[in-house]
Amino acid sequence: MKIEVGMYAYFKNCRQYGIGKIVKTDDSNVMIKYKRHFHIDKVKNTIASFNSIDLIEVGDYVNGEKVILVQRYAKVNSKRGICLIQIDAYDINDNEQFLIKDIVTKEQFEKEKYVIGE
Repeated sequence: MKIEVGMYAYFKNCRQYGIGKIVKTDDSNVMIKYKRHFHIDKVKNTIASFNSIDLIEVGDYVNGEKVILVQRYAKVNSKRGICLIQIDAYDINDNEQFLIKDIVTKEQFEKEKYVIGE
């Protein structure tokens, strides 16, 4: 897959920053804009998609709800697969018009949480 400006992305080794948007790329490097900063890393370390649902993993939070299931499967006669995620009591399919307002990665959550009693 070709990495392009405007895609949602994260770096394999920096998922604690969350998911950002690619603002600059060349043959070897990618620059992602996160909420408060920019980060540059190699193209080979980048996971990217134009559809943010493709970047969600079990344990992440979508619209404040914890993701408990992610299923990705190929779509017949298509270059792109389908992604279904389950968040507590309901499912989100990338064919539906579900509005994803925010995503917090599980690594981002772990980095930012404050544990009472420690």
